Amino acid sequence: MIRPVRVSVSCFSSNGQSQITSKFLNFAKKAELFDWMVGIRRKMRENPELGYEEADTSKLIRAELDKLGIPYKYPLASTCVTGFVGTGKPPFVAIRADMDAPSMQEMVEWEHKSKVPGKMHACGHDAYAAMLSWCHQDPQRI
Repeated sequence: MIRPVRVSVSCFSSNGQSQITSKFLNFAKKAELFDWMVGIRRKMRENPELGYEEADTSKLIRAELDKLGIPYKYPLASTCVTGFVGTGKPPFVAIRADMDAPSMQEMVEWEHKSKVPGKMHACGHDAYAAMLSWCHQDPQRI
């Protein structure tokens, strides 16, 4: 199971930045992390949902956040999920990943194409959401 990555503010001092960057990059290179992220993206890719209709996508994201122990607020704007990482004290960083798909037919033939007629992840939102799902863990474990 993928463990979340928590990066503390102290990690971004001039001395600590290179250390955390190195640990973070090494963590990101793990095959386990890559496979996990690709799996989430493929689930989203195969089951696209239009804006404000992303019930299953939102459910998938919430399930992954639950596994990682990341608290979140739901629902916002009907299907939006907002995860919270860190202490809640300044400085703050906000990262956004859209999860909706446009209404268009996927014409490519490959194993993980859309299974929903007239909907596809044509603009990369499936990839954005998958990539954003893995940042939250103790830096000592990276």
